[in-house]
Amino acid sequence: MSRAFRFLRSALPEVPLGRPKRHPKQGRRAAPAAELPSELPGVGDAALAELAAIANAPERWDALDEDTLLLIVFQQCLFYAHTQDGDAAAALALMYPYLVTRVGEEERLELQDRVTQAVEEGHVPVIALLPFVQHEPSPVAVALAAVSFATLMPLEGGDEMTGPRTLVRMASHADDDGTRVGLLGGLLQLGDARVLPLLAEAWQSLEGEARARLAVLPAPSRLVFASTVEFWLAALEAGESAAAEALVRLPREAEPARVLDVERKFPANAPDDRDEISVITDRDVAAHGARIEPRLRAIPAGHPAASRMGEVLAAWGLAPA
Repeated sequence: MSRAFRFLRSALPEVPLGRPKRHPKQGRRAAPAAELPSELPGVGDAALAELAAIANAPERWDALDEDTLLLIVFQQCLFYAHTQDGDAAAALALMYPYLVTRVGEEERLELQDRVTQAVEEGHVPVIALLPFVQHEPSPVAVALAAVSFATLMPLEGGDEMTGPRTLVRMASHADDDGTRVGLLGGLLQLGDARVLPLLAEAWQSLEGEARARLAVLPAPSRLVFASTVEFWLAALEAGESAAAEALVRLPREAEPARVLDVERKFPANAPDDRDEISVITDRDVAAHGARIEPRLRAIPAGHPAASRMGEVLAAWGLAPA
């Protein structure tokens, strides 16, 4: 662990690396909002001003060690979220891609987790996560950030799909296929069927190679959701060959070996007694396989993925055709 994150661990409460892996029947109440302004505890105004000056001076970045880079990006994420300052946004748009060239994915995920925790606790606006959904090249890391962003964004006009709608717009306008893949992966991992009608435009924007990447993208958790299965089954029925890979992978990787139909609370940190994830149905893989069996067996022999249908059926505990 870097010195920077030893410092962040002393400044913020302890949480596991990555998004907490909570059982879906055990929602989590939002922590009380503590005072955490757009600066790092224990760092004075002069030091903060210097960090901001460095963030706006790319010519100084090569001389920085990795710990200092991490601390500056952390501070700039919080500062931008509080102020929506244009200079801070421009600095992050340059500095985060530079950070990627200097710092490995594991530490970037921990940085993301530090920022996410501050947002979860209610004292930092969700836009602090924008660098992780806009400038992160790893689809896995983007998906992780997308789950956090979608579930923590405040509602507009009471619309619980505010966060997912925002991410769909980002995906439709993203310049990089990896970003689009990560955003769609995160949206699918929400597991909430209400998201599915929103995905059509972003899905259509993906070319074949990007669709194949999405089909094999490791999810932020090993839970398998009925809505994710439905997405890939509908894609298979529409002639998408990559969908077969997803339909083989999902039941084999499920942990526990169940398929959950869930509804999320948006935002997840709303101060009420609702569970963060409410389970509507919970079936074992074989039982869910029986439910989708007629649709799988209806795939025609001329389908692009016809040669894999035996493998798909077997993955769901079904007899070969």
